[in-house]
Amino acid sequence: MSMPGQLTDDADLADLITFFLGELKVRADAMVDAWASGELDDLQSLVHELNDAGSGYGFPVITEQAALLEASLLSNEAELSSIGEQVESLIELCRHAGQTDGGTKN
Repeated sequence: MSMPGQLTDDADLADLITFFLGELKVRADAMVDAWASGELDDLQSLVHELNDAGSGYGFPVITEQAALLEASLLSNEAELSSIGEQVESLIELCRHAGQTDGGTKN
């Protein structure tokens, strides 16, 4: 699965994207903890942040998955098993993206 960020040559933006990528593992770990402890409000907050940030840093696939998960978390009709699958999917995306350099040059 290839998921490079859609980057620009702007060095400042590249630095911000590198920071975002570095934070993805931390965010993924926080989502794991929130889900495992049943802290759905905390999970929703973390997912909302990714929903806002993903596209801005060139990762629309993260935004799309975060938006789906956020809608499920806010829905009174979503099943926990479905939410769990969405959580796992978003965590996998974040960890995968966080392992790459997003195409930036050092």
